[in-house]
Amino acid sequence: MNLRLPDDLATELRERSDATGRSQQEIVRSAIETYLRGALQPDLSPWLRANIRPPIGPHVPLSTDRRVTSSTGAALTAALLLDRAAR
Repeated sequence: MNLRLPDDLATELRERSDATGRSQQEIVRSAIETYLRGALQPDLSPWLRANIRPPIGPHVPLSTDRRVTSSTGAALTAALLLDRAAR
């Protein structure tokens, strides 16, 4: 695949590549991937599509040794804080 860019866009891409240490191909692949993922999720708001990020670390399941039975916000918050402190 060949990609012809206008001079100003090619200059910006080269400058971004130099500034970040990423190859131009890597930057273009990432931009295409971001565009295509956004096109596949048209029902999401533009802000949400732009800010979706993969998880930072591995999934950590919540403890299953106790269940939250109260529907009040304060009780739920307290249970979540206890769970976080136990880790």
